[in-house]
Order: sequence, then C-alpha cells, then structure tokens
Amino acid sequence: MLESTWPGVVQTAWEVDLALAVYLTEQFKSPVAHAEVQNLVRSIPDRVVDTPKALIFLIWDSFRGGQRRELKYIIVWAPVTPVIAVTFFKRRHGNDPLLLQYAHRALKQHPVDLTFFFVPQVVQALPFDNLGYNAQFIFETARCLNSFATISYGTLRPIASDAAEIVSPMKPALDRMTDMVVDSLSGDARAFYDREFGFFKKVTSISGKLEPFIEKSKPEKKAKIDEEMAKIVVDVGVYLPSNPDGSVIDIDKKFGQPLQSHAKAPFMTAFKSLLDGALEKREEYDVWQQAIFKVGDDCRQDVLALQIIVKNIFTSIGLTLYLLPYRDTATAAGCGVIDVVPNATSRDEMGRATVNDLLDFFISKYGGEETVAFQHAHLDFTQSMATLHPANQGSSQWEYHG
Repeated sequence: MLESTWPGVVQTAWEVDLALAVYLTEQFKSPVAHAEVQNLVRSIPDRVVDTPKALIFLIWDSFRGGQRRELKYIIVWAPVTPVIAVTFFKRRHGNDPLLLQYAHRALKQHPVDLTFFFVPQVVQALPFDNLGYNAQFIFETARCLNSFATISYGTLRPIASDAAEIVSPMKPALDRMTDMVVDSLSGDARAFYDREFGFFKKVTSISGKLEPFIEKSKPEKKAKIDEEMAKIVVDVGVYLPSNPDGSVIDIDKKFGQPLQSHAKAPFMTAFKSLLDGALEKREEYDVWQQAIFKVGDDCRQDVLALQIIVKNIFTSIGLTLYLLPYRDTATAAGCGVIDVVPNATSRDEMGRATVNDLLDFFISKYGGEETVAFQHAHLDFTQSMATLHPANQGSSQWEYHG
C-alpha cells in the first residue's frame, strides 16, 4: 500500500473504532500511519483515555521542549502493561511527575506477582529518581507486603554489595533504599525477614560448597549435597524467595540433585509448601515445589532475558509461540533461586525415554496421529519448541507442557 493512502485508511479506522486505528500501527510499520494516529490522539485525547496503547502517541516527544497541555489526561488514562510502564522511568522522559505517578499507578493496578517481574527496572531507576517516586513506591509496597520487601531487597543487594569487583555508581542511592526497606521492618515483620534470609542463605551456600566437586562424578556431588542438606533445619513458615505464594513446611533432604554447569555448581532440591486454596472454600493444601540454587551467577541477567524475550518481543509482534516464564530471584551478590517449571517434561527427558523417537513418545502418551489429543499436543509442542535456540533444548528450565 502506498504511503499516501495511509491517512485515509487511518481516518476510516478511527471512525469505526478508535482502538482499531491505534493498533493499526502495531501491524503496519508505516511512518505516515504513525504520524496520522499521533495527530488524532493529540487532537482529541479524551476520546482514547480507555485505550492504554494510545498513551504512547500522546507522550511521544512531548518531554523534549516543554509540557503540552494534553498531558493532563495522563491522570485518568487506562493503565498500560508493566513492561511499558517501567519504560517511563527512563531519563529521556525527564522525571516528569505526571508520567511517574501514572507509571506507578499502572504497576499497582496489576497483580503483585506480575509486578514482581519488573522490580529490577524500578530499582535501576533509583539513582535518577530526583522526585522520590520510585523510592516511595518500593517503600510503601514493601511495608504492605513482606514478600515484596524480600524481593526488592534481594534485587538491591547484588548491585549495592561491597563484595562486587567493580563498585556500581548506583551504590549510594541503593544503600539508602536498602536501609529504608530494612529499617521499615519491625516486630514480626523484622523477625520474619531475618528468618527468611537466614534460612535460605544456608540452603544457597550448599551451591558454593559444591564448587570443589565440579570435576567430580555425579554420585560424589549427590553425596555432598545429601551431607549438607542433612544439616539444614527447616524454619517452618518461610517461603521460597522465587515463589512467595505459600509457606515452607518441610524439605526433602534426599532429593538434592547436582545440575550440569561448566564452571558453577547449581543444585536442585524440593520443598513442601502450604498453599491457600480457593477463597470461597477457605482451605489449604500442601504441594512439593522444586527450586534451583546458584552461587557465582548474576541471576538478574536471566530475569532480563525473560522480560525481553517472553514479555516483550513475542507479545509485541503477535507471535503465538509459547514459553512459560519461570521465576528467577536474586538473593545476594552472585546468588539466586530459580523456579523449576512444574508438571513438565524436558526435551532431554523425552530423548532419554524408552520409546524410539518423538513420534513414538507422542503416540504412546496421546494416542494415534489422527486423534484430537495428539493434534493438540503436536501444536503445543511446535509453538513452544519453535521459540528455543538449539543450545537450550536440553535445559530443564525451558520445558514443554503437553
């Protein structure tokens, strides 16, 4: 389609449905269409305040050379997704108070477990948080939710650590924020914080004690894990840092398994957690949850990769490819806890199965090729495996859900 025809197309779409015109620019990367939508949004912004995506057109270049009177509509704009909200903390937006207030309102209106995923961006923006909005957001949320305090503090510590080889220029600002979060805890909250970090520091340290065994055989590593796990006393009531949905009530001291790594010594173990059931039934149930503990790796890199690949690229371009993002939480400098995707079979496990090949595996599990169950499983497998780099296909963390 010629660029000259886009203004008419956008005008027609705008008359049919405002959101249709806004999302045309997602499907068609036309500068003329983008400019036309931007002109329409800025001319009558009050008509598109219920379309979160339209906010991008309102603020585009607005913070370079003075405020625009249309920006007052940000106060009532529908909340964008967290992956967009955190971009408003960037310096190019000039710490505009309206936009910062909107970004934090958007984060608060999404489920907390989704907001957890973007804590690193909120933390990274602290050094140029001249108006204190980010610090206030972390502080207030941490006071309301112990789990948020734990995760935000775990994110702050790796950057502000004195043990880091290169001292980050962010350290003074992060030190102040760290002190605020910890000092805000008192009584039961402070006691819980001490128990939480104390208990999982002991569990995580097992990974460090495995380093001398990197070149040893798997049975030798397993024996060392069992030896160290036997010393662990379960602190009932703490929760997995990567999964605060339930409280730990037991640990399988014989389950510990060493994992493959070239220079590190991660290991996997299992905890029994008590979870809340459906609200209307007011019941609780326990479940075994597996987690990987690592020492010597910056887990924040994994978090960033998950955000970029899963929450941004695939979603923004409308691909139906599927990955289940697991939780990955930094707990200290070079330490972290990683969720294991539940009820999943890795590609490596499929390859080790007694069946001859993948087709036999699928037939034995789902029935013949003509069955609906087989076709559904085949589609799921295609959409999930198409997202993987070949080097990751043996990983226990990129899993297939049939």
